[in-house]
Amino acid sequence: ANAAAGLELDVGDLVLARRNQLGGDYFLAKLSSAGEWQWAKRAASSPTFGSKWAYAYGLAVTPSGDTFLSGSLSKAGGITFDSINVADDNDAAASGVDVFVAKCSSDGVWQWVATSRMPNAGYRNANKGHAIAILPSGGAIVTGEYLGTLAFGGTTLISAGLNDAFVARVSDAGEWQWAVSAGGAGRDRGHGISVAEDGSISVTGELGFKYSASVGGFLPVEFGSIALPCTGASGYSVACANHQIFAAQLSSSGEWMWVTHSKYGRSSGRAVATAGGTLVAGEFMGYSYAKFGPFHVSRLGPTEDAIVAKVSADGTWEWALMLGSEESDYENHPRDHHATSLAVLPSGRVLVAGSFSGTLACSPHIASFSAMPAISSVGQSPNIYLIAFDQAPPTPSPPSLPSPSPLPPSPPRVPTST
Repeated sequence: ANAAAGLELDVGDLVLARRNQLGGDYFLAKLSSAGEWQWAKRAASSPTFGSKWAYAYGLAVTPSGDTFLSGSLSKAGGITFDSINVADDNDAAASGVDVFVAKCSSDGVWQWVATSRMPNAGYRNANKGHAIAILPSGGAIVTGEYLGTLAFGGTTLISAGLNDAFVARVSDAGEWQWAVSAGGAGRDRGHGISVAEDGSISVTGELGFKYSASVGGFLPVEFGSIALPCTGASGYSVACANHQIFAAQLSSSGEWMWVTHSKYGRSSGRAVATAGGTLVAGEFMGYSYAKFGPFHVSRLGPTEDAIVAKVSADGTWEWALMLGSEESDYENHPRDHHATSLAVLPSGRVLVAGSFSGTLACSPHIASFSAMPAISSVGQSPNIYLIAFDQAPPTPSPPSLPSPSPLPPSPPRVPTST
């Protein structure tokens, strides 16, 4: 988490003082199984170097209790993780923001910090390590987004257009081992990452197809040697006009194996888990239904719905469902539904967590899910939900559906109290 609002942060009986009053400091804290705070650590920028900061987005814990973190930081003036100083090593005179991965021991001692490097002038807020996962053989794998040129150790990536997604591997000793990029002329981001027992890597996020009038269609998004077209669309098609969820798999050595994507509306994959295939979770808005391979999933309401879907081991969509609300009174009470975390228990049961407002119900086209009772939020601010369900067998979509129609755009939202 990030401590940017106040000058001190109380973590139980522990107090962390902000070092830079203009920027933001990062903190990491550990709870016991009984819910008692055990220790708290921070990462802080120079108190004399203006509004510099460190943000953490991803966290993963090893079986022995060590913690790997991912995020972004501005290194100008230096960022300190206790005795570890991360100096500005960019080649360009104008420093920007770098991706970082840090390791902290189970007893709260920073072990090392690995950062990317911008050989050219950087872009503020463009380079981020959104998610991280532990590798069975040691070390970690991180995904996120970058813009321009970004180096991970001896590997330099160059974005194809706007932001591109990246996946990078770091050893248990904090050395970058490899990095790969995915993207096209639009904006592409990696948001979730997971590792299977065999070392294969699953990634989800969002990709943006960009229309080219000169070629009369959407330009492909490249994942290594895989040029991903917007399948089933010719010319300008609403199937590809907005950001789409992608699910992809890499080998343990960083080779893209397969990639697939949703169609229609605007959607983004936020979390991924691996269990007999790849499960993704995220959100969707903009049209009356989304399409995942042969599966059409209807929206439940006029604002954002949450999505959970599964892809087989060979990259074929197996099923998809939406979690949302049919309520239409969103002028003063927005009814947004987000799926931000995903996990699979050893039994195969799926856990999904996120936030919602109003009522949370399941799309009714899969019988085993439609029995889930609807739940209602308390107050006007978003509530947290946790849902557990067993995976369902593939369910065929209706034989034909009309082209999706846009739903009315949401009016400006009225701020709600927290």
